[in-house]
Amino acid sequence: MAKAKRLRKKPTGAATIAPTAPQTTSALKTDGILGYKTRVLIYDLLNITKDPSSARRLNATVDEHYLSTPYFTAPETETIKNATVDVEISSHLIPDDSSAAEAILGKSLYGALCALLQNFLDKRRASGDARPCGPHDLAPIFAALFGIELEELKDENFLGRLRRNGV
Repeated sequence: MAKAKRLRKKPTGAATIAPTAPQTTSALKTDGILGYKTRVLIYDLLNITKDPSSARRLNATVDEHYLSTPYFTAPETETIKNATVDVEISSHLIPDDSSAAEAILGKSLYGALCALLQNFLDKRRASGDARPCGPHDLAPIFAALFGIELEELKDENFLGRLRRNGV
């Protein structure tokens, strides 16, 4: 009698969307792993002063937009940075002196971030600090670009998973 084949589980850290396939930000939002990791990043940006774990994770990043470990692996980071923005964002996030409004849809996430933060980053670089202020600038921008409501980050299921598993 032949043995039954055991089905292997996907590794817990692997994204469920293939990194080579072009993706949209709304598709990544619904991905079980990348969507969760993105929500953790946004949660941490909002709670850096209140939660020592959030501060520890954010301070461990090496990317100016926080798109690196411990949140994402290198292939996940590439997938996220290259994802096409397909979510309309609020006009209050768009600088008055730019034509970024029309240019955001259809851009890569990285291109959209750069367009939205260009003026702010220029001022910060002049002062010697290239990283944007996470809570005030990046959290609402990431949430908008992925179509994530900030209220989702207060959900008990999300908070419980974050307490149990971290990123």
